Amino acid sequence: MVTIVCGHQPLPRELHGASALIGNFDGMHRGHCGIIRTVVAEAVAHGRPSLLITFDPHPFQVLRPTAPPMRLLSNQQRSNFAAQLGLDGLAELPFDQQMQNMTAESFVTNLLVDSLKIASITVGQDFRFGYQRGGDVALLAALAQAGQYTLNPLEKLQASDTPISSSRIRTLISEGLVEAAAELLGRPWSLQGTVVHGSGRGGDVLGYRTLNLRLGDYLRPRYGVYAVWVSLPGYEAPLAGVANIGVRPTFTSADGQAEPIVEVHLFDTLANLYDQAVEVHVIAFLRDEQRFADADGLREQIRHDCIAAQAALGRNPIPPATLATLAA
Repeated sequence: MVTIVCGHQPLPRELHGASALIGNFDGMHRGHCGIIRTVVAEAVAHGRPSLLITFDPHPFQVLRPTAPPMRLLSNQQRSNFAAQLGLDGLAELPFDQQMQNMTAESFVTNLLVDSLKIASITVGQDFRFGYQRGGDVALLAALAQAGQYTLNPLEKLQASDTPISSSRIRTLISEGLVEAAAELLGRPWSLQGTVVHGSGRGGDVLGYRTLNLRLGDYLRPRYGVYAVWVSLPGYEAPLAGVANIGVRPTFTSADGQAEPIVEVHLFDTLANLYDQAVEVHVIAFLRDEQRFADADGLREQIRHDCIAAQAALGRNPIPPATLATLAA
């Protein structure tokens, strides 16, 4: 079980002297997972705990406050992956004004060495840190000569000729290329959230009941209709469905002010799921979101979307259920 340390909480003694890796780790993609496995193996070989050091909120959210939301996964999802990959600890450092103004040297000496007491550091070759991103791998190497920690810089992993990076994955998802993003992630991109009350039109007007989730801080994908698998509490395997991700233009004004939402129609009829935690695995893009003249036109299109989604899901295996780790 992974020990999670948030904010300014002190690091438990059992995590002192850790083999640590540092970064945003938004996505937990194939590159991230490969690095984590390397660090966990190194920690085991040296009889040390393994520790992932990351930041909350994501630095981009603080440095670019007017930019659209861009998270690929929630903190809960990241901690789930940390546990599944065998990490002993996860430190979510607050990216606040104090962190922004901390010099690179202070970040290493005062925070990593004196406070977190790490024994080794693993980072990507492009890792930057400290005030105005003034620190890099060269500085970490120079400070490591004092003998207080060892440094393990790692190259990025690649998929064929394509670097695996969170920014590349964000671009693919924003373009609706979720199958290409899944190749880099090593799994389908997914959204976790609590089922909220919708307008009631899905069942009463259209004849297709939906469960609804808010996008919150998640990246805005290309608005449209997707084939999805949905993990639900109490179910061993995800269930098949079709989702609209967007602003529901048929029933909202054209001013663009509607809150984007995920509306999922499951092909299996279920009982009330309000306030339940679910995870939507986004498998394939089917079509762009569009405005219909009336409910009849939308209803007929949804019928076609369901057929297309079932065909797409038939070509894609059911992903592993992950909600079992939510209570961990």
